[in-house]
Amino acid sequence: SNYGKAYLLLGDAFIASRNNLGEDFEQRTAFWAAADQYKTAASMDSSVAEEANQKLTDYASQYPNHEDVFFRDFKEGDSYRVEGCINENTTIRSRK
Repeated sequence: SNYGKAYLLLGDAFIASRNNLGEDFEQRTAFWAAADQYKTAASMDSSVAEEANQKLTDYASQYPNHEDVFFRDFKEGDSYRVEGCINENTTIRSRK
């Protein structure tokens, strides 16, 4: 329950499977789901917090851009379901 490495691995798996999600926008939503896992890892296991926070910083540049989010009638902060093998609810984010 407090083994952060499992959450890091799950986040990495989400990113590795993104090519199965369809077009570019959907593929980039895998980074949202992964970010949720990295945040959980950092908050529950101090031994992986630095690695998790580095991944959060590195992968934020892979989020869909603000225009892609806007033109799909989504809003930052709203809930979004990443489909496919990920099948997770997450929060919409965009790179600035």
